[in-house]
Amino acid sequence: GTWTFFTYQTFKVDKKSVITLNGFLRLKGQQQFYELSTFGALNTSINRKFLNDKLVVTLSLSDMFASNKIILLSTKAQLMQAVSGNLIQEGWALTFGITSESVKKKRAITCLMQNPQ
Repeated sequence: GTWTFFTYQTFKVDKKSVITLNGFLRLKGQQQFYELSTFGALNTSINRKFLNDKLVVTLSLSDMFASNKIILLSTKAQLMQAVSGNLIQEGWALTFGITSESVKKKRAITCLMQNPQ
């Protein structure tokens, strides 16, 4: 078996600002036919409301330590050749978003920046 730990924290800075921190950590162990290395991710975001709460600006950072890299090894010898290897995620991603809510429609603009691998 394997252990997984999760966290989700929300900090209210003031009436219009919120900082969120969430993440997980999965410890090395066996899951079904695979042995997984230790991996996890820590994400954070900052939200700020403007114009009587009609405009929300968000800045998010996903996998801030680029630690969501999984190493797979089969626990059955005959499957070892076929499934051993690494599963590497994209790494960290920085996202900037603006959401505007008018009387009838909600519009969003998002800009994404990822680290080169």
